[in-house]
Amino acid sequence: MTLREIKEALMLPIDRDHVLRVLRRHELCSFLSAIPVTISRPISGDRVFDDVTKERCVTLNGVSFFAKRKAENGQFENTAFLTALAEFCQHFCKRERLEVHHQEVMNIVLSKMARTVTATDSFFTANSIFRSPDLVLMPRPDIQHPIDVELFLCEKQLYCRVTTVSIYGLYKKKAIEKSGRVDAKSRRRILLAPFIKVDAMLTDKSYFDKDSLKVIFPSRLLKISFPVDNK
Repeated sequence: MTLREIKEALMLPIDRDHVLRVLRRHELCSFLSAIPVTISRPISGDRVFDDVTKERCVTLNGVSFFAKRKAENGQFENTAFLTALAEFCQHFCKRERLEVHHQEVMNIVLSKMARTVTATDSFFTANSIFRSPDLVLMPRPDIQHPIDVELFLCEKQLYCRVTTVSIYGLYKKKAIEKSGRVDAKSRRRILLAPFIKVDAMLTDKSYFDKDSLKVIFPSRLLKISFPVDNK
């Protein structure tokens, strides 16, 4: 019934206030707060490393690490986080006497952080819910949310939680066609604004055997919300 209600709200003619009222109902909020997401095909280690290096901000166990802009090309590079993660995993494995190499632990964390995977999985899951004849789900050009990482030992099991947020907008197809044009009356360029803003938070939680790194309990859930500045 929940998916049917969403589809009905997005049918023509679309009323924005009505859509938001429907989406923010308690029953739908509960449904949209814990959507199981299967992982897509894994990507290469080089691609994972490249993804994580470009992150503007990453939080590891409550400590934030910010990227710095490279002088030669102006691109951001978060070497501070990669260095901190490597040192943390090395110290962590030694302190907890884990029978695995610290690089293996680090690779697990990095693989869960790659936006090439998390953003793709979030998009296709959200798009399957909000697909509409008149609306298109697309990334919106707002400030990217930091990735949040937790890593610690819990009852002789390695616990890893990685949370990434992908930001989208539901855009009217007609508005997309008009965007970039110059309005005849105001002489101003028509900017593309989302009909409804959509945030998709993917939380990947796993417990691993501390000696073999075999997954004991995996959980990958997507929470879809609508920012308060949706009027």
